[in-house]
Amino acid sequence: MLYISKQKNNHFIRKLFQDSFFRVFMSCLDKKLETHLDGFVGSNNIPKDGAVIITPNHQSYFDGFVITGLLWKLIDRKVKIPTNIKALRNPVFRECQIAGGAVPIDPSDTDKTYSIISDLLHSGNAVVMYPEGTRSDGTFLHPFKYGAFNLAVEHNIPILPVAINNFSNVLPKGSLQFNKGEKGYIVFGELISPSDKKFQGLTDKQIAHQIKNQAYDWILEHTIEKNKHASIEEEVTHLSNRVDLELELLLDQNVDLISKDDVARVKKLASTKWLLPKSCFEMNVQDIRIEGFKLNTMPKPLAIVRMKHYINMLNSALGEDKNHPYLNYCKGLLIQKSPQFYRKKLLNAELNSFKRAYHYGSQYGYPTERFAYGLAKALHANGQNDKALSLLHHCFCNQKHLNTIRQLRRKERGLSLMNKIERESINSPKFLSRPLQGFEAFMAQSRISDIVIGQIEGIESFEQVREAAIALHRRHPQLRAKVVWPKGHDSRPEFQFLPVNSNKVHVSQRLVSNEEQDHTTLFWETVANEEVNHIFDLSDGYMFRVTWLPESGHIILNAQHSVVDGLSLMNLLNEFITHCAGNYIGESLPPTPSALELSPKVGLIERCIGALHRNAFLRARSKYESWAEIKPQGQLKPGELLKTNCFFAESSRNTFKNVIRECKKQGVTVGSLYAAAIQCALLHFSGSKLENKQQFSLPMDFSLRRYFNSNDASVEAVGYLSGSGASQAQAFPTMTFWELAKEFGEGAKEEVEMRSPLIFHKVFDRFWNAEKTYKKYELDCINSGGAGATVTMSNVGRYKHKTQVGSIRLKSFHGMSASQRAGAMLYCWLRSVDDKFCYSFTSISPALDKDSSAEFFGYVVFLLNYSTSEYAKQKAIKEYIPVSAKIYKENEFISEIEERNSGVVA
Repeated sequence: MLYISKQKNNHFIRKLFQDSFFRVFMSCLDKKLETHLDGFVGSNNIPKDGAVIITPNHQSYFDGFVITGLLWKLIDRKVKIPTNIKALRNPVFRECQIAGGAVPIDPSDTDKTYSIISDLLHSGNAVVMYPEGTRSDGTFLHPFKYGAFNLAVEHNIPILPVAINNFSNVLPKGSLQFNKGEKGYIVFGELISPSDKKFQGLTDKQIAHQIKNQAYDWILEHTIEKNKHASIEEEVTHLSNRVDLELELLLDQNVDLISKDDVARVKKLASTKWLLPKSCFEMNVQDIRIEGFKLNTMPKPLAIVRMKHYINMLNSALGEDKNHPYLNYCKGLLIQKSPQFYRKKLLNAELNSFKRAYHYGSQYGYPTERFAYGLAKALHANGQNDKALSLLHHCFCNQKHLNTIRQLRRKERGLSLMNKIERESINSPKFLSRPLQGFEAFMAQSRISDIVIGQIEGIESFEQVREAAIALHRRHPQLRAKVVWPKGHDSRPEFQFLPVNSNKVHVSQRLVSNEEQDHTTLFWETVANEEVNHIFDLSDGYMFRVTWLPESGHIILNAQHSVVDGLSLMNLLNEFITHCAGNYIGESLPPTPSALELSPKVGLIERCIGALHRNAFLRARSKYESWAEIKPQGQLKPGELLKTNCFFAESSRNTFKNVIRECKKQGVTVGSLYAAAIQCALLHFSGSKLENKQQFSLPMDFSLRRYFNSNDASVEAVGYLSGSGASQAQAFPTMTFWELAKEFGEGAKEEVEMRSPLIFHKVFDRFWNAEKTYKKYELDCINSGGAGATVTMSNVGRYKHKTQVGSIRLKSFHGMSASQRAGAMLYCWLRSVDDKFCYSFTSISPALDKDSSAEFFGYVVFLLNYSTSEYAKQKAIKEYIPVSAKIYKENEFISEIEERNSGVVA
């Protein structure tokens, strides 16, 4: 250890030791805090993040440990304490001190000390600096030195004054023996910021002087204990509210997403109540809530063993307040989640608990609808369906203003139960309802929304658009799902298939402001700014969305990816046009069973195939160096959302006819040709050289619809879950461009014939663990732009409907995917309408910068057009790629991107 500490400051063994020691040290410190701390006040003044200089008075060596322990427990934050190297001469003691937050400094070398502390502050640390410079005996304050205050002014960092009381008696100066029975007391003051208005017009020296005096006067006043017990009561109330808020935030991100670390963090905060001389009933309620959260994160056998302790806590609290709504709700929920044979005996007790929770909720400040679902479920279990439906309708059908994800989730859950009870009462088919798991959830992280954009002529008013959207919504009762995506790059989504309701369609009209109505404003810029760069969050109540841009006549449809695929969206667009033209599109389609219900059972051989495909898919999505890596161009800053570079293009009819004719002659699909163009572009822009035989893998989408034998019209009209797989291609340097396309076609054919998408959905639910995958392949969703592959492409789709329906005409048509939080770096789409190709390209930043994205896309489009030349048919890839790239560059030829139709948004 000593050798490592000398050789390398960031050695992983040293870090491991320091982390382990810190945990053990905090555990031991807890006991000392409970013994020698008589409370704290003002914890709401401690900043949770950002640089801050903490300036306490200094009474004993125990001061720093107390501040370290409190900040760790209260706000989950480590502090840095500059420590004289003379106190760190013992190497072992030095490592332990550093693990606890000590930063070695030499006070005699002021320049270096100043530089070290400045670096700590620039990194956003909380730094403890004792302005007295030495310990006092607790009866007076030494004069304050200017160091901390000069740093605060120079770097514009706030000062947090802290008053230390009686710690000179807890651990006297010159002694390492704690005095039994002695307790100290801490007060955290309000932040003093150098940028405060009261300091305006003063020089830096004057500001530092005033802050020093203000901190000195405040600490001097609060080292004399005044109204201590009244302050403690306020702190207990504040602590209870803090814990309640933290638990509410966890609930906001969905119970299924709460981890052991989340619970441990809140439990650590709640444990500070033992450091206060008083407690309260509400704090005990929070302890019960934390215990319930903890049970949810435990393995079931362990949770059953621990359940008795939870029940005892619950009964004890109910003995103090039998009407407390949350406690009664917990008791009802406990019965509701019990095994069925046990629950049947206690249905009446369950109902009474939920009734008490519902009726007393408003008196205790809880929203009425918080306990409505549990009560309705208990009424339903007791056969009182009419009362359950009446309650659900009253609580959820008239809700309009939903401010949080949890309010939406609560409403969705209530409406789901209402629809379930209604369906059961009329003996209608039941809908499948379960969260997506495993591979499904991973795919949902990569792409959450499919979008189609069509320019439509003949629409005269927004009402026409609204009526068509509502008709489309009523026609498709299968478009059902709940999507919940909490904030945070590491959060996992939850999907449930549920019946739709009247609030699940969103129609909007986007108008360009008067200032922007000039010839320089391009339509594609409007689309990219207003729609694509918007992070689509379908959790706020709709399953598909219609946006109309009247200036250009464009209609944008987007829907949740795991329910509707691209082809289905094309069909939806056709129905939308048909209704806008005034034509009758028929009654609502009957409910359609889920893909998961109709998929074949997975046998042993299929499991083995599924495992092989899983490995191929992982290689394609994470270890993509083997098929030409395009490295990220930058990194996202903390809290920064992903942005999108979007490009659209249309071909001429001649280009379409030439490519189609040549594809038929060569026996290749257009999708395979597109895959070959993308792979060649990857090889060119990554600088890879094709010297030997290589195997490429491009992730491609495969619709599950082809596997269903049904005459139901909805099979064609509504999409199911889409699978994805890596289409393989064996590439040789001597192969031609068209031979590479054939290889991709054969790979895709094998993928589809083996029904791997269905196997994915079945097999991956059993053994996929996305979190372990992230760690195994060291995928950093925030800094790398996502956990996806370099390229995801869609198979070519043809818009097979008439483009003219009455007075309504579809002029152009494009499709794309919207990325959310984690996603592939590049999306390449190819669709066709009216004997023209429509291209879409989406680059997720920081995958490629704006200029690189434009050049990449232009080259892909050029290659598709250039593929019909004799040169493409004859020359080997090794020669074809550099020659075609040179032709493209020298002629500045972006084949199908016309100047008036191109738009780039960073």
